[in-house]
Formats: sequence, C-alpha cells, structure tokens
Amino acid sequence: LVLSYDWTASGEPQQGELGFSLSTDRETAQGWWIDSWHNNDAVMQLTGRVTESNVVMLSGTFPVSDGPDWGWDIQISTTETEMDIVMWVIPPGETGMLGVRYELIKST
Repeated sequence: LVLSYDWTASGEPQQGELGFSLSTDRETAQGWWIDSWHNNDAVMQLTGRVTESNVVMLSGTFPVSDGPDWGWDIQISTTETEMDIVMWVIPPGETGMLGVRYELIKST
C-alpha cells in the first residue's frame, strides 16, 4: 500500500507518502514514511507487526539536531469502508503524543 497526500502547515504546502507491505504470513510488516514538514527529504524506515485484530503497527526513529533520536509509531486499521491511520511522536524517555490522524472513508 502506498498513500500519497498533500496538506498545509502555516500556510505552506506540504507533501508526504506512507508505504508498507506485509509478509506472506501476515505477521510482520515493513514500510517507509516521508513528509516534507516532518522529516524533510529523509526517508524513515519502518518495521512492525500485524495484531490479532489485523491492525498494522509500524515503528521508526528520526534524528534530532540536539539529542537522541525520537520515535515515531504508526497504527493502521481498516474495515471494508474505512481506514484509520494514527501516528504518534515519541520524545526520548516520554510517552507518545498524537502527531497525525487520517480517517479515510470509502465513497461510492
């Protein structure tokens, strides 16, 4: 799956892509994420798993200029008509904070 999107931050246009695939046994996942505002031109590599309820959980890290890497978690859940993508940013030693949420609904 590859999801491309456009959005605006402080009046400036931004772009991003999230891509992932599942292993043939549907237990593990890998992917990548790039966003012009969040990580400029760096691609964040993601690894993860699929839960028993078929939710894809992906995690990666990104460098910051003045300290240790920060974490980034992505959760993707789907139904026949909806996809919910929730992303959390995780500062070192802290709990995650909501970063981005996309709620996509299939239209006919």
